[in-house]
Amino acid sequence: MIEVWHLDGSPTKYQKGEKNYSLGSIGTQRSVLVIRAVATLEPKYSVESNEGHDAHDMLRRGVDSGSTSGIEHQSSREDDSEELDEREKLRRKKISAANKGNTPWNKGRKHSAETLQRIRERTRLAMQNPKVRMKLVKMGHAQR
Repeated sequence: MIEVWHLDGSPTKYQKGEKNYSLGSIGTQRSVLVIRAVATLEPKYSVESNEGHDAHDMLRRGVDSGSTSGIEHQSSREDDSEELDEREKLRRKKISAANKGNTPWNKGRKHSAETLQRIRERTRLAMQNPKVRMKLVKMGHAQR
């Protein structure tokens, strides 16, 4: 549902399935678009207990009522978070390497003969420009 608030304070609601949205005349009347969203949060871990909220509060504080199952739950959660951290670090490292240009765009596939010819032609044309030629010489990428 999209809700549009006009300057006079009157809201207009539109359903998701509607194709044509009419926001009024553009010439004299101005509208302010306000989008409202509702998010639902789900707990990452569930605590199973027969005692209800008291056990949940004790587990959250690190105290268990007579057994070590709460401590086991906490240690397994820490192991899971460490594993997630390692995976996240690896993912970020891969992204960083790709952004630096170390990973080629064609991922090891060979250029076609047509593409190689285009590259040669464009390089030849670029090297005719003295500004480009000097830049490549300074960078150490000198062509013929």
